[in-house]
Amino acid sequence: MRIHRNLITVFILVFGLAAAVNVLAIGSGAGGSVTPSCTADTWTCTDWSACSTSGAQTRNCTLTYDCPGVNTPEPAASQSCTPPAPPAVPPQAVPSSPATAPQAPSCTATKWDCTSWSASCDIYGLEHRTCHVVSECPANPTPSPINSEACTHLQCGNLPTLHDRIACRLNLAPEGATQELKIQYLPEECRVVSGAPEKQECIARYKSYQPCWNLPAGEGRFVCAEQALGLGTSTVADDFAACQSKVGADQVSCKANLKDKVLYMIKFRFYDLEQRAEDLARRGADLGAVADLETAIETQKQTFDAAKTKDQLMQDILAVRSAWQDFVNQVKNQVK
Repeated sequence: MRIHRNLITVFILVFGLAAAVNVLAIGSGAGGSVTPSCTADTWTCTDWSACSTSGAQTRNCTLTYDCPGVNTPEPAASQSCTPPAPPAVPPQAVPSSPATAPQAPSCTATKWDCTSWSASCDIYGLEHRTCHVVSECPANPTPSPINSEACTHLQCGNLPTLHDRIACRLNLAPEGATQELKIQYLPEECRVVSGAPEKQECIARYKSYQPCWNLPAGEGRFVCAEQALGLGTSTVADDFAACQSKVGADQVSCKANLKDKVLYMIKFRFYDLEQRAEDLARRGADLGAVADLETAIETQKQTFDAAKTKDQLMQDILAVRSAWQDFVNQVKNQVK
């Protein structure tokens, strides 16, 4: 276990990027599988209906993006209007016979015709269609059917390459990224995991990190991840000593579990660099450079998972360090 305690120490030394962080004033980020930040719910409303004879117009409003922790009121669904003037009544001819002329049946609703939903969705995670009136019913006006709704298919998750998927997600608005995650939450590291139980465990671990991204970049975020992994408040050395006090299979299981948690913690720090890069993208860093960095880090995560020796693990850590330093040098003059 000494190897893995040293890995944490070496990792901190290798990622001693305080100077770069301070120069760029890197803050918290929300990318990859993280729900993007927002300040208000998004409501999408149809056009107002024609003004009825009673002087009212109506429309339908749909909540297309539910911003966590925010309760934006629904827009008004009705309003007053000036009713149309009644049609002039033509003079009636004197009936030639006592028989009553048949009355045309009154309509019950405006008839609308809508196109199919668009095959592609916009960056806000919405698909669209157009609707037009086939026949109006002034006595019973019907609002237009909704012409936009939340996307029902993946925009990025089904693209063929890792770089394509990452670049696609980076170009989505926060609402679009949130909708993509609602359709499929599958972090790139978990995508290549074989075995259903192992894949679900990987996904659950990434979800457990979500509260940590609400914290500023720094030690507090790492403490949050340690707690999510069950490392507790004790040091790794103390946890290892606790394992040493066990015997037989219990000791072996305890050490293996602790080893996995330490390695997960190292990968969380990889993940943290991706979030910091996305924060810099919102401040002017080139999205292509961010996509290249995240692709490099996600690739190293996969080789890190497959590593069998200390030297292989260290090579992966140093490769991520090098990718981050190259990225910082590339975007440092772009960040506002």
